[in-house]
Amino acid sequence: MALKTLDGKIPTLDASQLSYEFEKARIKGVEGTNNLLREYSKQENVAMPENFEYVSSFRDPHTGTSGAAFKDTTSGKTIIAYTGTNPDSDLVNDAVLTDGLSIGVGTGHHYSSAYQFYEDVLKKNNLDPEDVILTGHSLGGNVAQRVALKYNAPKTIVYNAAPLYVPAGAAVGNGLIGNPLIAFASAQNIAEIESDKARFTGSVTRITTERDPLNIGAVA
Repeated sequence: MALKTLDGKIPTLDASQLSYEFEKARIKGVEGTNNLLREYSKQENVAMPENFEYVSSFRDPHTGTSGAAFKDTTSGKTIIAYTGTNPDSDLVNDAVLTDGLSIGVGTGHHYSSAYQFYEDVLKKNNLDPEDVILTGHSLGGNVAQRVALKYNAPKTIVYNAAPLYVPAGAAVGNGLIGNPLIAFASAQNIAEIESDKARFTGSVTRITTERDPLNIGAVA
């Protein structure tokens, strides 16, 4: 497979692509910055742009939520990229439990570790929210938008992002499942999303392809 070299001209898009590579390393059980970078260097998919510095990454084994942070030395911004659905590496967690239950039914159980990663990156690197850009593709875009709402993050750019929840899916799914705990979690999650949206003052740029199926009948 030919190695694709990212040029760093669209930092958020490049960071989104790179997040998949670090997720693969995390799934293999690789820990520690040096080991992760060594494992990443073995990948044959994409090469990190010259203006990128790896900051940190994470993966929640219970939900499959993952992401990576990079510093763009050209702009001085730190980009936190959340990983999208990865059928080659984590199909059950990503496509079934998260895409189907957490987003489709609206329980939102996959966000907690993403919140923690955002807090850790800012705290450990002494960053102001203005120094950070959130991003992600597909499922990663869903996570990035939710983190942005919770922390009123100044800038977010997402690509073909999955919705925050699907109103029809939440109603139908809860009716079919018939579990009061799931129904309660769904109602609480949706209420929190709407509350955070009402006070949100940041900027979210959504880049989507025409007729993107992820956003038909959804709430972004």
